[in-house]
Amino acid sequence: MQDKRVELKAVIAQFFDVLPEHITAEFPLSGQRLSSSLAKFNLEAALKRRLGVDASAIHISRTYEELESKLFPEFGDGSYVKKIETDVNQTAISAVRINAGSFSLKCGIDIEEVSNLPISDDYWENPFYADNFTASEIAYCQMQFNPRIHFAARWCAKEAIKKCLPNLLGISPKCLEIRKEKDGSVSAMLHSDTESVQLNVSLSISHTDNQAIAMAIAVP
Repeated sequence: MQDKRVELKAVIAQFFDVLPEHITAEFPLSGQRLSSSLAKFNLEAALKRRLGVDASAIHISRTYEELESKLFPEFGDGSYVKKIETDVNQTAISAVRINAGSFSLKCGIDIEEVSNLPISDDYWENPFYADNFTASEIAYCQMQFNPRIHFAARWCAKEAIKKCLPNLLGISPKCLEIRKEKDGSVSAMLHSDTESVQLNVSLSISHTDNQAIAMAIAVP
């Protein structure tokens, strides 16, 4: 357990570019380096790869102590109890159905630097890509000349969708699948363990070599 805690501190220190001894219990898991959702998912992937544990607690932890207590509850004093979540993806699908036709026109937009996505020799095995993109998305992006550009575009599309459909904010990015249709347009599917539904959103994605952008409009 001690080795895992040392490794956790090392990963956090490397991510924030500080010395491990600077990672105190009150060290804030915030600031510019964690200002975007992509950064948090990158850190989650790094923790999963190095520690071999579910590191999704990074999204709800405000300090190093809180994260450590969530990842290793047997070590803590009980101050933080890991939340037992319901099937949030199925709940999200139900909410989409209930709210269909009951909301006004909403839109979401997201932009991301391609360089913020991790470099990988194997997108199937890399924790960031494996945890946040479906098999179909990985297969499509991997066939492109520069896969990271297309991953970035799909990441932006997922974020744009969440911005215009707030009830989807808590779901895993992997539950949203961005598909390219035969006519060149893109669509989105929402997956749960038991079913999939097509989202009633209009999507547009674009990119340069350095940036990707996406806009989503929820259609009443």
